[in-house]
Amino acid sequence: MSITPKILYSVGVDRNYIKRIGSTENRIWIDISQNDSRNKGILNLNISSTSGIEARIGESIVFTEVIFPVIVRMKYTPRVKTHFAAGDVSFEFELFEAGDWTVELFN
Repeated sequence: MSITPKILYSVGVDRNYIKRIGSTENRIWIDISQNDSRNKGILNLNISSTSGIEARIGESIVFTEVIFPVIVRMKYTPRVKTHFAAGDVSFEFELFEAGDWTVELFN
């Protein structure tokens, strides 16, 4: 039986996508998309996890060696098209099932 991820808190996120993509590694891949760009124009990024080691692989933020269940908290300020800072974004979620996960935020 699969346990659905739980969104604990979400402010300023237009939509999110959380999906388990495999079961061989215990990792969480995180991407923030804005104006069709991935992880660009993000200011004051603060991200933490109750388990795992944070790394950057390509443009993605990745937590490796995660022990589940895990809670991930994110806060950042996106830039708008005029290059001025927009309001802060906060997003917090919990994953219960071990495996590889992909998380995409859109704003």
